[in-house]
Amino acid sequence: GFEVTATELALELRLAGIGFKISIDRIDQTEQGALLLDYKTGQASVNDLLAEPIGAPQLAVYLHGVDAPIAGLGYGLLSSDKGVNWNLISEQPGLVVKTGKTWDKISEKGDWQDVPWPDFIDFLKQQVEQLAQALAQGDASMRFTKEQDLAYSPSLLALRLPEVRAQFATAFDDEAMDLEDN
Repeated sequence: GFEVTATELALELRLAGIGFKISIDRIDQTEQGALLLDYKTGQASVNDLLAEPIGAPQLAVYLHGVDAPIAGLGYGLLSSDKGVNWNLISEQPGLVVKTGKTWDKISEKGDWQDVPWPDFIDFLKQQVEQLAQALAQGDASMRFTKEQDLAYSPSLLALRLPEVRAQFATAFDDEAMDLEDN
């Protein structure tokens, strides 16, 4: 059982001296605690929360706006032909649908082995604080692992990717020629 306690909850946060305005798409109250949800029309996965540095910090930012025990985090993936698909991570199995992950399974092995759920939530909050601190110190560099991550970037033209590709190709060609000469 759950109760929707908030939708489009607008909040103001202050992290590392920087003011942020956020809007939490949905908060459900369950017997285990709050479930924070973000709706997306594209791809999103709670797996991004498990990466270090954090791959998609939006859900982790929400943690700074909620003063309640957190039972889970997740995405409602909206599709015109499939409706809503849920991608969740939760402390207890009762919250997870078939596309979700429970913390007991995640913490059985790998980087998160034996890490308690509250420590994971604290880790996510710390990741957000570190990002805010980096911004406060002037680090505004764009980080991405694949060009596809930039598909909706408003600064795509400023990145001049075709020019960067050409420079890399020239550099590698020059390096190859140097190797052939030796």
